Amino acid sequence: MFGNRFTKRDLKSHTESIGIYGDMAILEFYWVFDATFSGPDPDQMQSKVRESQVLK
Repeated sequence: MFGNRFTKRDLKSHTESIGIYGDMAILEFYWVFDATFSGPDPDQMQSKVRESQVLK
């Protein structure tokens, strides 16, 4: 789906941190996704996200 939807994609993460709590880890980071849609009138978009993952 996403392979044909964008002509240009750029994903960057920053401010990564890992917290260890016994047998569990919490990963927090921010990412920015810049893309250009494909098609006759290509629009640009940007998503800025804070993400957390819990690993056990």
